[in-house]
Amino acid sequence: MHDHINISVEQFELILDDVVARLDEDLCDSDEYHTPDAFEKRVEDVLRNESSDSGITVESTFHASAFPDINAGGFGVEVKYTSRDRWYAIGNSIFEGSRDPDVDSIYIIFGKAGGKPEVRWRRYQDCITEVRLSHAPSFVVDMNASSLLFDNIGINYDELSELNKEEKLVKIKEYYQGRLLPEERLWWMEEPRTLPMQVRLYAKLSQEEKNIVRSEAAILCPEICGSSQTKFIDAALFLLKHHGVFCPNVRDLFTSGFAAAEGDRISGLQTGEKEKHIVHTLRGLQNFMLDSIQTLDEELFCEYWGESYPVGERLNEWLRRSDRYAQEWIPSQSLFMDSSGAGQLDTASKLTLF
Repeated sequence: MHDHINISVEQFELILDDVVARLDEDLCDSDEYHTPDAFEKRVEDVLRNESSDSGITVESTFHASAFPDINAGGFGVEVKYTSRDRWYAIGNSIFEGSRDPDVDSIYIIFGKAGGKPEVRWRRYQDCITEVRLSHAPSFVVDMNASSLLFDNIGINYDELSELNKEEKLVKIKEYYQGRLLPEERLWWMEEPRTLPMQVRLYAKLSQEEKNIVRSEAAILCPEICGSSQTKFIDAALFLLKHHGVFCPNVRDLFTSGFAAAEGDRISGLQTGEKEKHIVHTLRGLQNFMLDSIQTLDEELFCEYWGESYPVGERLNEWLRRSDRYAQEWIPSQSLFMDSSGAGQLDTASKLTLF
């Protein structure tokens, strides 16, 4: 544990003014400190020198990847450096799993070597503008920021820091989900996410996996039955986000002549010549779609449908949604037909999966 010397925030910020003035000269006069490691070491040395009269102890935090980089008598200093002519960078993870427990107030000292070299300091929470996904959801810091994350999120930085990991994620997700456009999705829904390390091409999947991922996309994205020019966007994002599968031609997975012929082969049905290709395709995927209805996580239905439904009601809801999207055909009268040729849509919202 570090001894916290009783100096005020105002006194420490006056020290930071002197530190930044000295560092500004160093960065302009020589390229000796024009690397991240060299600049961070210089920040620590200058801070120790400029604060010597205050009696506070200045040293690196408890390990190399700890947050923030420097503990100055209980005041934390995170160091950022860029060789570019810009004032923003990726900050630490929102989870702050390696935060130094002996640090209270946190500041950032930012060195910019690009353009005219310059150094600035600012309170950490006063330069956080958003969250981006790198190895984990992380803050973005911008020394020129005027619109701050914590002005909009309904909680301040210190309050967020007190939450546990799950609570932090929920708070950040709620904020970003409230800002999404209809065709947008969050890249991350839980922490940690389990995806293959590599992005896979759809064309390289086995036929079994192709049928599974197509069926899941079809269930979660009933708008594929419609006529909108953007009706396949959600399906494409689903494949990439939840399966790590890249497909540059998602439309062809459902509406091409090849997909329709494959659907007829699987279903064994002789269908009308005037029916849309997507009808043939989805008939061939019906059994896979029924499996998806029963096995997909409830959270996915909340994400893509806006709410959850009991397993026994999901097919009815999918048919209703598909009927609303479709214009030139009626999914509930073409798909999931029983042996007598009757549609499976139950207006009483009751369905037994077969």
